[in-house]
Amino acid sequence: MEALSRTELADALKKAGYPARPVLPARDRSKLSAQAENLHLDLTIPGQFMELRELHNEILTAGESPQLLGALAPKLRDDRHAHGTALEPGT
Repeated sequence: MEALSRTELADALKKAGYPARPVLPARDRSKLSAQAENLHLDLTIPGQFMELRELHNEILTAGESPQLLGALAPKLRDDRHAHGTALEPGT
């Protein structure tokens, strides 16, 4: 799939009208936006979804940072457990 994402899949997306976005360089440090900083307090499903969207948007618009990835990773892990798609130990 990795090879296809860089060749055939990328070409198909371009033909469908989706523009390519450059990957921004990673940053050494960043602060979470005020919105993302407070969204972790909202334990509802929509609140958690909004937090994921906010973190992804920050990475897409300004580049990765250890702080953003550190905030994003547990959310993705929790989401996989909530939907029963987490890998079982030893698989």
